[in-house]
Amino acid sequence: MHDKVPTNSGFRLACLQINSGSDYQSNLSTVSAMAREAAGAGAQFILTPEYTLMMDGSGKIMRERAFADDGAPALPATPLFQSGSRRLGWNASPSTPSGTVDTGEMPSRVSAAAAAREVGDRPAATRELAAFTQRNADVTAVRREAIGAAERVRGRASQDVNFIMPWFVLHNLPIGLVGIFIAAVLAAAMSSIAAELNSLATVSVIDLYRRWLRPEGSDAHYLLVSKLATGFWGLFACVVATFAATLGSLIEVVNRYGSFFYGSILGVFLLAMIPRARPLGAFVGLIVGMGAVATLAFGAPQVSFLWQNVVGAVTVVGVGMLLSRGAARHPAPA
Repeated sequence: MHDKVPTNSGFRLACLQINSGSDYQSNLSTVSAMAREAAGAGAQFILTPEYTLMMDGSGKIMRERAFADDGAPALPATPLFQSGSRRLGWNASPSTPSGTVDTGEMPSRVSAAAAAREVGDRPAATRELAAFTQRNADVTAVRREAIGAAERVRGRASQDVNFIMPWFVLHNLPIGLVGIFIAAVLAAAMSSIAAELNSLATVSVIDLYRRWLRPEGSDAHYLLVSKLATGFWGLFACVVATFAATLGSLIEVVNRYGSFFYGSILGVFLLAMIPRARPLGAFVGLIVGMGAVATLAFGAPQVSFLWQNVVGAVTVVGVGMLLSRGAARHPAPA
């Protein structure tokens, strides 16, 4: 076998399929025999499933029986895996590629450091924190390497922050709950999207179209316009979602852009509960509040976006009450 197979020449590939269980030795014997048979038939690349050597529904047994990279029995037991995996830059351990770290150790490091600090053992606490820092740096390095590999394959920038919840579901929830979780996500998404499109279409037709463009119209006409508005806002949402998917964490992106309006709208609701507040004050306060939030967002980006909610709400209430007091002093003539 050559160290590299030219991409312009043919080669033989073997894909192994095994119903892995929690018995490590049984899985190892089965896949070893299959790999040797494939290699004997001339296979130059042998692909195995992700969880070849150990598999269970919840992942608990896999974590309890996991081996360190240098102590996995698969390494000395299968020379074929050793030689083949070195060419690909991977380790034939039961779970992780070479250079990865066991992140399950990190919480125990933090707990050990906290316990040592409580009993006054500062040297032990320092050692545990140093070990945690090192492991965290190792995890960060592996994460960056994985993101770089994904970017080279996809040919564009890649983010991994949106895979935290799917990873947790696949590795920690029982199989039955995984299906329920997916169904709940789809139901919540459809419910939110339906409410969003209905609200946008209603505002577009009632507050804009019927008020400013065609005050007199039949119900059938307004129904047709509402359907067109729903389609327009649906396409607009798809375009925005495609752009937002490249900005990083979706939760943070939604809250970052929503902070332009959340605080200001909260301020309007607060003014509605104050008897002295007037409509003009609420309207002007809303505009000034959103302007203040935009000034903070673009003028001082180092300030966390969470403060934009506070700034917007306080500005709206302050400006609204100030203008409402002036309107109360000069009431409109009857």
